[in-house]
Amino acid sequence: RALFTPFPQPPSQNAPGDVTELLRRVERVRRQGFAVALDEANRGVGAVAVAVGDALAASEVALCVTFPAAMLSADERIALARELHEGAAAIAAQTGDRSFAPFRPDAAA
Repeated sequence: RALFTPFPQPPSQNAPGDVTELLRRVERVRRQGFAVALDEANRGVGAVAVAVGDALAASEVALCVTFPAAMLSADERIALARELHEGAAAIAAQTGDRSFAPFRPDAAA
């Protein structure tokens, strides 16, 4: 929380408006194993991402695909997340990422 005090002005109404909302979204991403952003940083832009780490290098990266937000339905975004997750899982297996999150699209609540 200290890193985000004061909290920056959100770039859109879809972006987190405060630290509590940001942390709630991070927790949802951890439960689901992927992130979806629609019209958050840039109007009309969507993104789906999956995080993966390298235990030896102590680094974290994400596989991310951006797209025009209106082009993919909710089901298509989940399908894209599943594909990214499969690729990230292969990387996690090679790098020994023990904190790699399982794919659970129904864990949004």
